[in-house]
Amino acid sequence: MAFFVSHSTDFVGAEPSRYFGLFNANESASTLAVELDISKALDVLDINDNHVGIDVNRAVSVQSANASYYSDKEGRKIDMKLVSGQPIQVWVDYEGTTLNVSLSPLKNQTVASILNLTGLDVMFEPSFDTTCWENYPISMR
Repeated sequence: MAFFVSHSTDFVGAEPSRYFGLFNANESASTLAVELDISKALDVLDINDNHVGIDVNRAVSVQSANASYYSDKEGRKIDMKLVSGQPIQVWVDYEGTTLNVSLSPLKNQTVASILNLTGLDVMFEPSFDTTCWENYPISMR
């Protein structure tokens, strides 16, 4: 599953069963996606079959991290399985040029104690001053 922001609603040529239905093997224009990925695809250099990735204009993540969260109760980072069937919360914060992604089990966390999985400086062109579309496409690879 992926959360994405794009300047276009035209995804002609995007592969529906791969690349989250957003990308094809080439670069797409002005699309930012945060993926919750449960497969390890070698062609896009996935780190494992349980990760959060940030994709800018193509399916190869510019940054990725193992799915994990910070437990207030245990005082440490804990790996979590995205396919566990348990509800999770995902925070995607973008402020100008910095994108932060965090997640936690739904029952567990407060916003104050989330673990930032990414702290990526992203220059997304053209700027978000123009109209953008957001969506949550679901695709199985």
